Amino acid sequence: MRLARLGSTRVAVYTHGSVPGSFVEECLGVLREVYLAAEGRGEHPGFVELHVYGDRGLLRAFLSEEASRLGVSVDAEFVVMHEAWTGVPRIHVPLEARGSRWFRPLLGHEAVHSVLHGSLAYYVVEAPEPSRRGLLAAYAAAATVKDLEVHTWAAMAGLRWLLEGMRAYWLREARLGEMACSSLEELFDAARAATAWIAEDLEPPLPRRCRVALEPLLGLLRSAAREWLEGRGRPWERVGEAARLFLEALAALEAEA
Repeated sequence: MRLARLGSTRVAVYTHGSVPGSFVEECLGVLREVYLAAEGRGEHPGFVELHVYGDRGLLRAFLSEEASRLGVSVDAEFVVMHEAWTGVPRIHVPLEARGSRWFRPLLGHEAVHSVLHGSLAYYVVEAPEPSRRGLLAAYAAAATVKDLEVHTWAAMAGLRWLLEGMRAYWLREARLGEMACSSLEELFDAARAATAWIAEDLEPPLPRRCRVALEPLLGLLRSAAREWLEGRGRPWERVGEAARLFLEALAALEAEA
């Protein structure tokens, strides 16, 4: 472990497997840009762990072991990840991310999560009903609202490269325009993707079926982003409403099946 200081934020760097020092420095460079922007707003995470892995298998193994130890569930399919299961913001980056054209915006996105969502409070959401569907709705709402906060914060902090990169990622890599929104996964992805446009009061380029299925939720996200930009409360305060709207979208999807 080595300790790096990025402005007022200390970053404990852990490497797993064979990791070139130059890649660690690239990661720290992206974090530095985000944390200095945060400092300019009077915000910073204070302390962050950065875990860099020689390959994605090591990342999955580490997260699976941590999830088992802490009693949480994990989806380790994203290229770059942030979590705060221990109450400390931790960012996880595999070496393969270096070759991705989306490396900077994806890592920048996770760095903003570490500024905004570094406590256990962001992992506690009441399910809108006591069922598996209710739990899925709560999870999807929490992740979507946190992404809305990341993108709205990036807009307020002037991190245009992050927003433009995330919009390009959803359009080109995730093929947003081809989503049918006929499954929970696609509803979830479409909602999260939309936040990168809503943060700057732009219309998300969603296929018609997705717009129709998610319109009540999209309306809530637009309202929540606008209120935060006007200094009237964070979107996270409305995560319960978002969970109920996700539940309604899931119920409608199941009714069509």
